[in-house]
Amino acid sequence: MAHSACRKRSTDTSSQVTISRTTALRRTKQMLCEQWDLDSEPVSGKYLNSSNDGLGKMPNDLRALETPIETCYFKDVNATVAGHDLTAATTVGQLRDVIWKGVPDKHKQETKQ
Repeated sequence: MAHSACRKRSTDTSSQVTISRTTALRRTKQMLCEQWDLDSEPVSGKYLNSSNDGLGKMPNDLRALETPIETCYFKDVNATVAGHDLTAATTVGQLRDVIWKGVPDKHKQETKQ
């Protein structure tokens, strides 16, 4: 269940924790599995709603992720998101992108190309 996962996750926000976009995607997938009791991690292109064999989630399901994002899965990087922004995401990858925008730059580990 999600509560035990939250207790295991680091809550130390005093250190300069950084994450990459890849790590943010991994955390997003883990969060969806735990919060929505999915049997397996969804791929990043998987639709969140019921279209195109999606996960069947409604806007309220997405809004409900605001608290777990800010208090558990992305707490160590001080992510802040608004529920109405989360509902704009249509795929798992887009949900990660919305969360990524809420991570302060000082916690982002940019990939060098």
